[in-house]
Amino acid sequence: MLTPKQICKLLGLSYKRHHNYVAKTKWEWKYYYKNERGSKCSNFYCFKAKGRLDKELSVALRRVVQADWERGGLGFGWVPSKPRNRFWIWKSKFGRAVWFETGLVGLNVRRPGNLGKAKQLFCDAFVNTGLVTDFKVLNPILERIRPKSGHFPYRAGERLLYMVIRDFEQTHGVVIKVGDRTHPDSVEVIASFSDTLDDALDKLERL
Repeated sequence: MLTPKQICKLLGLSYKRHHNYVAKTKWEWKYYYKNERGSKCSNFYCFKAKGRLDKELSVALRRVVQADWERGGLGFGWVPSKPRNRFWIWKSKFGRAVWFETGLVGLNVRRPGNLGKAKQLFCDAFVNTGLVTDFKVLNPILERIRPKSGHFPYRAGERLLYMVIRDFEQTHGVVIKVGDRTHPDSVEVIASFSDTLDDALDKLERL
């Protein structure tokens, strides 16, 4: 929080001679991503969830969207991506849905996010657009939507010293950040399902 001039005074350095170096060092400590100061992933309530369409249903619906798009239509609001894995993107006020060929649907919910908004985002993308009209088909899909990751800041009411705790990242999928640039007065818990657990839940759902 100190200015380069104040830092030079504390260190007994000539401000005229060293101010450029001190300013550069301060900037790198605060913003350079390798120091994890102000990481771009640490947004307010960065809530992500995932759902999955049955493979046959997904293939059939993608053909409908593709056909509409090729006829010059709006593709039911879905926009094709440029990368080779050919996913479709749908955006609304609740966030963004990403639909892959496998039937996986990634749901990136705008802040503040929760599971209810993730399901609403899914319904907006598939039900309100008219792609899915049978609730017997819809309800099981909604039940399988689950959180993938989330950022949960808890305000302390004062600026905190910067710290990152990764002791539980591999075992529990939890990272704790304190005093991040995006939340200087907060303790932020970043929780996510590990890939192993996520894969296991997918297999159980298929069974």
